[in-house]
Amino acid sequence: MKDSNKMIAALLVGAAVGGAVAWFLTSDKKEEMLSDLKDTAEKVKKEFGDVIDKGRQVVEDLTGKSEPSSNNNS
Repeated sequence: MKDSNKMIAALLVGAAVGGAVAWFLTSDKKEEMLSDLKDTAEKVKKEFGDVIDKGRQVVEDLTGKSEPSSNNNS
């Protein structure tokens, strides 16, 4: 019974995604939506980069290192 529930859920999700794609492709506001999506993606990318930089700074502060060592013990 669980497998059939998963199959039905996957079918419904697929139908919803397909419907959304079809609506998007036929929409008159497609260019506006793409522009908004690109703007949002850029904001998320910048914020994610800021979070990564802050995380690196915290790790550097905790380890007492400001830059990775360039000495290779090969």
